[in-house]
Amino acid sequence: MFSHKLDESARSFNSEFVIQVPSAYLNRHHARERIEIVTPQATVKLPSDMLNRLSEAGQFRGLVIRPGNRSGLSADRLAGIGNRRVVELLLQIDGKTVEWPGSGTPVKVSLHYEAKADERADQLVAWEVDAMGSVSAVLNGYYNEQFRNLTFETGKLGTYAIAYKQVSYRDVDPGSWYADAVHFLSVRDIVKGAEGGRYLPQKEISRADFLVMAMNAFGIKPENTDDDGNFADAGSRYYTPYLSAAKKLGLVHGTGEPVQTGGLDHASGYGRHAPCDDGIGR
Repeated sequence: MFSHKLDESARSFNSEFVIQVPSAYLNRHHARERIEIVTPQATVKLPSDMLNRLSEAGQFRGLVIRPGNRSGLSADRLAGIGNRRVVELLLQIDGKTVEWPGSGTPVKVSLHYEAKADERADQLVAWEVDAMGSVSAVLNGYYNEQFRNLTFETGKLGTYAIAYKQVSYRDVDPGSWYADAVHFLSVRDIVKGAEGGRYLPQKEISRADFLVMAMNAFGIKPENTDDDGNFADAGSRYYTPYLSAAKKLGLVHGTGEPVQTGGLDHASGYGRHAPCDDGIGR
């Protein structure tokens, strides 16, 4: 791996760094090599097959690393980010910004940040910020206490922020063996608690709940569809759009019995906790 480090003394414009790399280094048919770019804001590792889906790669490509724009973010999102980093990553070819179509190998990004003494590592999260100011959690992001950065892999460039989303449940002891996992998943909206600030860690879950959590964990989006695209008894419940997407992808199958999907709501006891009112995922 080739590594190129830029510190605060490096030439930049308003903390914007543009690193020029010969396109041939990133237009190969394998990802066995990486180019590491280190700046005061972030470390980015580029795979050697990064440009092989671009029809015109140009002679040189530029990776732009600069502070991200906060102006489109809502007040609650800004509060979650606080004074932590917001970084924008762009691809330039011969000086022109282009959209990266992705490759077979993700880019690895580490946003530099030293967690405060009162911050839990499992509640630090990377947010992807779109052009409208909406955010979504990067599911594979995690805080590395040894290297003091928030690391994640992504298949697209754009704006990313470090946020702190404090989560606690009345019935989850912070010292319990499962507390870190519960907080990690909750911060990333993979699971949610029940009413009254509870998580109900000892309760069973239904097949519907498992399906929702599994799809959230893999970033599979639910979809709205008409009744013809779903099971006949899917109903209109919290899991219905997830079930529609899962059926389309072949993740779940019916049995031919008219009450099969209805069993999703009652088979394992989840329905007894009123999941559609309390939230998804235990």
